[in-house]
Amino acid sequence: MKRLLYFLVVLGSFSCSKEVRVSKDLAGTWELTSYKRTDAEGLIIYPIASGKADFNAYEKSNDSSAYSWSIITDVSGSLDSTTQQGTYKLVEKSNFMYVAEIDSLNQISSYTKYRILTLTQTDLEIEFSKNSNTDILLFRRN
Repeated sequence: MKRLLYFLVVLGSFSCSKEVRVSKDLAGTWELTSYKRTDAEGLIIYPIASGKADFNAYEKSNDSSAYSWSIITDVSGSLDSTTQQGTYKLVEKSNFMYVAEIDSLNQISSYTKYRILTLTQTDLEIEFSKNSNTDILLFRRN
């Protein structure tokens, strides 16, 4: 019984939190493959979109890490370019992440909550709501 208890204590000291494991899975460069937008009335469109996202894994004893992305969308002939960088923090059993966008003066300019719908070796699917739209971004690992 003492051996089992000792083994569990040793195993517990080497295991890492779910957030650290998910941040390692998230780390890397992702290419945008699909963009889906649902407006407040339920109308769904798939704008032409391209871009990439980069996420860093959590460092030791940190509960957030750096990210950056650049996305260009064409919604009915209107081009929109989004380039942002900042930090992300995994929350709620790593099913969501808060993204803090940092401006050129190194100040936080906005927070957005993203829901992680899918995270595998090759696919990342995230959802967020902004301006009465719900957007789903699908990325493939580079």
